[in-house]
Amino acid sequence: MVYRPSSSRTGLGMMLKRSHLLWKSTFIASFIAFMGSIAVVSLIIGVYGMWLVIQTGGQPDLEAMSRFSEAFGQYAGTGGSYLATFLVSFWFARTHRQASRWNLLLIGVWMTAYGLPFLIFYPQPVLLSIRDFFVSLTLYCVLALAGGAVAYKTMAPATLYTNILRALSRVASTNDLNRALGEHRPLPDITHIALWTPDSEESGRAFSLLTTWSVTSTAIPQRLTAADHPTLERVSDGSSVTFRVSQLPLAEQHVWERIGVRGGVLIPIVKEGENASTWYGVLFVGSAHREKMPGRVVRFYESLVPTLSLTLEKLRLMRQVSEAAVLEERQRLAREIHDTLAQDFTSIVTHLEAAESALDTAPDVARAHLDRARRAAREGLREARRVVWALRPDILTRTDLAQALERVAHRWSEETGTPAHVTVTGTPRPLPGDLDVVLLRAAQEALNNVRKHARASRVDITLTYMDDQVILDVQDDGVGFDPASLSDSPGFGPRAMRERVEARGGHVIVESAPGEGTTVVTILPTTTVGKGP
Repeated sequence: MVYRPSSSRTGLGMMLKRSHLLWKSTFIASFIAFMGSIAVVSLIIGVYGMWLVIQTGGQPDLEAMSRFSEAFGQYAGTGGSYLATFLVSFWFARTHRQASRWNLLLIGVWMTAYGLPFLIFYPQPVLLSIRDFFVSLTLYCVLALAGGAVAYKTMAPATLYTNILRALSRVASTNDLNRALGEHRPLPDITHIALWTPDSEESGRAFSLLTTWSVTSTAIPQRLTAADHPTLERVSDGSSVTFRVSQLPLAEQHVWERIGVRGGVLIPIVKEGENASTWYGVLFVGSAHREKMPGRVVRFYESLVPTLSLTLEKLRLMRQVSEAAVLEERQRLAREIHDTLAQDFTSIVTHLEAAESALDTAPDVARAHLDRARRAAREGLREARRVVWALRPDILTRTDLAQALERVAHRWSEETGTPAHVTVTGTPRPLPGDLDVVLLRAAQEALNNVRKHARASRVDITLTYMDDQVILDVQDDGVGFDPASLSDSPGFGPRAMRERVEARGGHVIVESAPGEGTTVVTILPTTTVGKGP
């Protein structure tokens, strides 16, 4: 079915709806601002009147006071309302940062509406022309937008800094780091950003490119060495270096001109230690339009050095964890092949040799051995399929975790004949790092243990999303066992699954008793990123 919006939701009405106009808030703020300006003008007129009374000894010149009230009230009242419009818009923009700029125009409209009675009746009733009305409306709206613009400009550096810190705290890959640096630039003229990491932590002489962002497709140098870039010598002492490309040595000048940079800054990412400094990298920020990078831009990126050092350290640890995870997975696969496929192949060979020996003398015995070999081959085939399926986390690149669990459960049910049901509670969301892979592997391992030991007639899989964690329950109605016996069980089983989950800051709970089924609960926090699956 195709949904077609009604006419009431199109055109201007739909545009205003998307603008998220705060009618009540702007009405109240404008009313207070306007009445405040009137109160200030009235107070000044009253003070002037009291001053006249004091000066004349209690006999004020009423005609002079009337002339002052009319002139001051007309000009100061109008000017005061204009100033009030600017100030209330400035305040509104700072206190409602996410509000649409249409609300600023709405403040201008409200201020115009409040001022109409004074335009018409003060100091004496006049006929207000349409031209005067639109001039007044335009002035109020322009002042409202100006107040908001000043507020946004004063907030911009702090907001940008907050946003980039938030983005850097969520970095889980070099692509995330690249996006965080490119999307939160303090100056539109910045056209190139690159980050190199050192070949060794103790040296600031040679660096390899980690990530780069630019508005063009030109290639940033993959290597940054003091020999090819003499400017790097000045960075090696831990201080930032701002440079104009036109003033660099000729060879280095050609390198930057080739990528279209006219000026930039090299900022060392160094952590000072007790005995020596640890180099995390060098950040380059360049422009194709400016020969000299403004000081505020340099200070902005220098203030990010502590956060960038932590981010790079986190990425380094994640790479180490990923490499260790690959080795661990290879070892796990070797153990699983030994525990399953190798044993099945051994059984097949044994039965075939026995069948061959009994083929002429005892055909019935030979056929029995052939049947056993056939069953062992089928079991080995099922184990081979299971191992191959376990090696396919790319299922998560095509579906989300809930759908992947559905597919795993469906395939497992087809192989075993035991129904497996998946239930999802909470609000599904993308999980940080590879937590979805860890949970998928945990579900596969739990189902494998049900297949081998539980003799269950039903399995229920529940995936629960909570604010700061995600929980996977795999419950069967099988024969159960004593959880204390897990520590003595051979082969790859719940013990290895627990190690994988604990490496990500989570834990596994196994609840079971003989004759009462088994529940395996996997709990993973979603606020930290730890070891890979």
